[in-house]
Amino acid sequence: NTILALCYEKGIGIKANSQQAFRLYTLAAEQGLAEAQYSLGRCYATGIGVDANPQEASRLYKLHTERNSIFEKKGCAKTALHLA
Repeated sequence: NTILALCYEKGIGIKANSQQAFRLYTLAAEQGLAEAQYSLGRCYATGIGVDANPQEASRLYKLHTERNSIFEKKGCAKTALHLA
């Protein structure tokens, strides 16, 4: 769940734990959730809970973009939750 991952990442309502946030983003991204793919890419880009890996970040950002393109072509709403 990306919301729970965000809570762990930012310490919202629970003690911050970047490794747990990374694990939860990974699980959600593996399920094909575009916002999780973006957030996991951000983890790899900035080293949140994992060693920074720009190549993996780029791959995940591309997956996120492709997934959102598919949704737009089908007329679905674009992901509104952008985590920074």
